[in-house]
Amino acid sequence: MNVSAFIRSYMAKNQTAEAFLLHVVELIERQLKEWDEQYEIFVMLLQDYEISVKNKDNYYHTSISVEEIRALKKEDPFALDRQLWTELRKKGLPIKESKGNYLEHVFRKY
Repeated sequence: MNVSAFIRSYMAKNQTAEAFLLHVVELIERQLKEWDEQYEIFVMLLQDYEISVKNKDNYYHTSISVEEIRALKKEDPFALDRQLWTELRKKGLPIKESKGNYLEHVFRKY
């Protein structure tokens, strides 16, 4: 998956927290589907944003507040992605080595 750091930086600065989160979640889902088409991702806004990943009978869940999203957007263009991937991995979501540059951007510090 090809991702531009320049465009991502612009998006992080100019999109609302919700719009940016939804964009990031869409990229996460696209990456997951490259690994296995059965992955699905769901986002709900309760007190915080609840993100659930489903693959067959396996579920992985994390949550994040609007304040956290805003802070991560300011930290670096991929900080939100990194936070979500890290939390989902802690919950057991398998992350495969990827030849694309999306995960390379995610886990590189800016």
